[in-house]
Amino acid sequence: MVTAGTATWGTQASFGVSANGFTAFFSTSESYSVSGAPITQVSRDHDPGGFIKWHMVANTSPVKNSGYAYYLTILVITKPHEYTPWGNIELEIIVHSKWHHGWWDYPEYTTKIADVFSDTSIAYENEDGGGGGCPYVSVWNGTQFVTDNNILPKSIYSQNRVVIDRYVLQNSPAIIANNNTYGLRLFESNKNTSFFDRVKLFAVDHRPSINVALDQYGRIRTYRAPTPPKEAIDSNGNSVLSEIRDWDDGKYVEGNAGYWVVLNFGKVHNRGPKLVLRADYLLVKFSIKVSILIDGKWVWIADIHPRHYWSVDIVDLSELMPFVRGELLIRLYFTGCHKIDFVGLEAKSDAEVVVHELPLVLAKEYTIDKQFTKTVTLLLLEQDDIFVKMDSNQAILLWFLNVPKRYGLTRTFIFEVVGYYTYIL
Repeated sequence: MVTAGTATWGTQASFGVSANGFTAFFSTSESYSVSGAPITQVSRDHDPGGFIKWHMVANTSPVKNSGYAYYLTILVITKPHEYTPWGNIELEIIVHSKWHHGWWDYPEYTTKIADVFSDTSIAYENEDGGGGGCPYVSVWNGTQFVTDNNILPKSIYSQNRVVIDRYVLQNSPAIIANNNTYGLRLFESNKNTSFFDRVKLFAVDHRPSINVALDQYGRIRTYRAPTPPKEAIDSNGNSVLSEIRDWDDGKYVEGNAGYWVVLNFGKVHNRGPKLVLRADYLLVKFSIKVSILIDGKWVWIADIHPRHYWSVDIVDLSELMPFVRGELLIRLYFTGCHKIDFVGLEAKSDAEVVVHELPLVLAKEYTIDKQFTKTVTLLLLEQDDIFVKMDSNQAILLWFLNVPKRYGLTRTFIFEVVGYYTYIL
């Protein structure tokens, strides 16, 4: 039982949430009780404040007590003043009860139950943030928050200047059924301070055979089955082709600052190919510089900023491809400690996708001991140089409203954040 109250004539009602949905408990001074009666949702309204109000009704079956039949119809109206699917939840519950006793109806009585219940079963998996200093994003997978990756990796170079970071989530959040939202969590576990100006979540719907990534300009691109290079020689003169030609096979290239790999893709007739690269970093957030050999000189085309955990980036090569003569040679130059799991060339054009921007309906700050502090939704809706500050061992919970996807399509999520972070020495 979660919360309870007693009305006139001894009518008592309790309200709770279980894995099977909403349930209620009824009892009266007439020694009649029903335990675990299912509650049927009649309607659901949205308040102007963005919260949700449920109108639900629970009906008991008639029972015999001293030769008389008792019926009970109960209407439960819940308004989450500070609605969250996890953590502390404040509910306003109004119960209308009416008993039918034989040929005479008791008057209708109202019980208003205002209470706070806590869900202490919130689960967090691997949210230590790993090495390096930066904020992280985790997703609610239906059971617990799971760390997805670090965000704002370019902020190390920004010197407190605002950067825009767009990132394809590697884990898809689960729909929270009782409010039709997706939940994300921003947290800072290291000794840093993060400043967020705006957050967005995009749902990209596409055919299951298609994969989605972002290029160096932040544009949505697609790939199917990139072709690995025919040769891959590193700065030590060794072939590393076996380490980077297969996806997620446990083998990868690893190097420190100054290390490089030259990829030979042979003659490429397509003028708009895309380089698909899966990488991560070890300790600090530096970049991998991508260059193309043109007339005997390495010409820079993009910087890739690998994240703490494996992620995929795309480099659009179309700008320099008209100047390539003969075989396509690409150099990946490490400016820090990095790992590369796969590199391939995608020659097919981008597939059709449907992009939805999911509305941010609620954002709340809380501390590491799961105590909510304040609502910050309005501060994160627009890029206006008004920042939400997140110190070490703090977090922000975000809820984005789901938009239905067309049958047969797969959904990929892109998280966008505007902000920066600073080291605390």
